[in-house]
Amino acid sequence: MDVPLPEYREIIEKCVTKLADKLAALLQTQFILLGGASMVVRGSHRSTKDIDILVSEDTDLHLLQAALMRNKVLKKVGDDLLFADDTGNRSPITLDILVEAVDTIKFSKVP
Repeated sequence: MDVPLPEYREIIEKCVTKLADKLAALLQTQFILLGGASMVVRGSHRSTKDIDILVSEDTDLHLLQAALMRNKVLKKVGDDLLFADDTGNRSPITLDILVEAVDTIKFSKVP
């Protein structure tokens, strides 16, 4: 059974905070938060069930994923990256790591 979207807002905020802390501490990796999760962090009353981040095109995505899984931030289920401690009777929160957004926007081109 899915929970109401307002509860997802709190979960998204916690996942974004944990992700940001781990990326900064482990890899010194900068990222740009995109999509619905960025709206939630900015105070939107709408919510989402996934987190999208944009990283530099020279980021080793396999190394990044492995470090986040090794430190129990993420787990891989099939092709999906899920937040590891995200449990409950609802759809899990997923993470999409992008090196390009909207076909042409890259991390290095963002002002």
